[in-house]
Amino acid sequence: MRFLTILPLAASSATAGYCIARRSPPFCAARRIPAASAGSFLYPLALGGPMSCSLCAIVSGDADAHRVYEGEDVVAFLDQNPAVRGHALVVPRDHDADPLDGEGDAVAEATRRVARALEAALDRDGVSVFYTTPTLVGDVTHPHVHVLPRDQGDDVHLALERSALDDDAGALAERVRERV
Repeated sequence: MRFLTILPLAASSATAGYCIARRSPPFCAARRIPAASAGSFLYPLALGGPMSCSLCAIVSGDADAHRVYEGEDVVAFLDQNPAVRGHALVVPRDHDADPLDGEGDAVAEATRRVARALEAALDRDGVSVFYTTPTLVGDVTHPHVHVLPRDQGDDVHLALERSALDDDAGALAERVRERV
């Protein structure tokens, strides 16, 4: 387990807190540790806040992962809690990157490469790939794409509740076409 150095934010104040220092000069994360609980100046990475994003920790090398691909803007590794054998995550290095914007080219290319490699390495029938806007996911706010190796008849269910296309589908399609 890696540890981060904790530096005082203000001298002689029991409520001032401490700053997580990963580089010099110290970078202060939003999460501060109360001075009263800072008996040791070493704390594990799992503190909460932006500096302890589990995916940022893997991208930076502060946490271990079984990496399957690395590019300039993207890292891919096996999910630590896989839904299926070979379940991988493709993650932009930048915590605030949006794969649906400019960074998407690198994420899309890495996803394609990882998907094909998983199919070949595991002799699978195909893959399921999905991305959800991080603010809709919950705990993990770092953007990431899931790649799940699949076989015909496997137990993976990514089912969506379906209904008939409504009467304003033509108008909706037109609004989307205007923005593409």
